[in-house]
Amino acid sequence: MRRIDGITQSTLTKQLRELECDGFLHREIYKEIPPKVEYRLTALGESFMPVLRTMLEWSEKHLCSDQVSQYRKSDAEN
Repeated sequence: MRRIDGITQSTLTKQLRELECDGFLHREIYKEIPPKVEYRLTALGESFMPVLRTMLEWSEKHLCSDQVSQYRKSDAEN
């Protein structure tokens, strides 16, 4: 699992479940020890990616560009 700073496990789980309920994510549960769950984007989630990229670009220009650039750099390394 990739680490996400500033979010608790329960908050992350809640957000992932909401995205699943809204049809953006598919959750695959593997019945093994230890338990394993994988999430992937659905077609709906994939179709929303251009919107997210546009929002990221806008925020880089108009909000906290240092922080956004830092997240983008970190994401590129993973």
